[in-house]
Amino acid sequence: MKCYKLTGCMNDSMIVFGRASIGYKIGEYIKAPGFLSKRGYHPLAFTNKKAAKAFQKIAGSPSKLAKLWRADAKDRVKPLPRMLQWAFLGGGRFDDAWVEWPEGTAMFKEIKLIKEIT
Repeated sequence: MKCYKLTGCMNDSMIVFGRASIGYKIGEYIKAPGFLSKRGYHPLAFTNKKAAKAFQKIAGSPSKLAKLWRADAKDRVKPLPRMLQWAFLGGGRFDDAWVEWPEGTAMFKEIKLIKEIT
């Protein structure tokens, strides 16, 4: 399925860090770390470019620190599981967040970066 993925400048997770971070490779399907996938959490992307750009703006990530990609994804997860506090995932904590998923968010078991959008 066509989707849009935001990554950090090193093609890693834009928001989470530590054990929860994912290193993406262009042209290769990537999965979530085992401790996340076992609990039903997988890589996130956006269903449309407008939603991805809106989140990039809200997250306060200047374009030099975040990359937007056209991506392909497999095995969409529906419904989305409860949202967790991103800051604690890197340490392996699963604390509930106090906000909802951003509009256009989708979760997939595998995501492949295809082409960076400038």
